Amino acid sequence: PLVFATAKETFSLGGYRIPKGWGVFWALTNANMDSKMWTHPERFDPERFSPERAEHKQHEHAFVPQGSGPMTGHKCLGFDYSTVVALTFVRRLLLDYQWELPSQDFSLRYDLTPVEPRDGLLVKLRKR
Repeated sequence: PLVFATAKETFSLGGYRIPKGWGVFWALTNANMDSKMWTHPERFDPERFSPERAEHKQHEHAFVPQGSGPMTGHKCLGFDYSTVVALTFVRRLLLDYQWELPSQDFSLRYDLTPVEPRDGLLVKLRKR
């Protein structure tokens, strides 16, 4: 996944000068795999978002599932709606079902877009 934009101002990044008006893109997969931001970025690790670790808050662009920067910046048109739908869905799964993760390979496949675990993400759900 990539984010495309036009440089609003001339800036330098990684030793390169990017002039105002040039087309730029941001490779989100590379940002999500940056070991300067994330502890063991190649691992499936939901605890990285816990209040104790809060790795996603180390930088305003560390975690950008629906746009980057402050709420007044560029965000996905469905930011609020998709967040409510996702939380409602997860709540139902957590309260109404028992979960079991069978043995599987969680190593990541980088040849896929988006990157995903080698065996997918296998879950056995049983209605409570």
